[in-house]
Amino acid sequence: WHAANAGNAEATSELVMAGARADVADTEGATPLVAALRSGAAPVVRILLSASDQFGQATSGGNTALHVAAALDDRETVSVL
Repeated sequence: WHAANAGNAEATSELVMAGARADVADTEGATPLVAALRSGAAPVVRILLSASDQFGQATSGGNTALHVAAALDDRETVSVL
């Protein structure tokens, strides 16, 4: 989670390859994918999208990764989601 939030693609990739779950949410319901979107880390977003099919999971505020990407005007990610 911290690697995604920091935008660290190398660490995120290593963690995913080692079996870390990309769909685990924090106390607010935000997943590493949401954290990566918020930090503007496109390479991390791509890694997490390939590692999990849980991108429809909503935060406690009801926002999905698609909502976050749209709010940030991240058209590339919106098209993928």
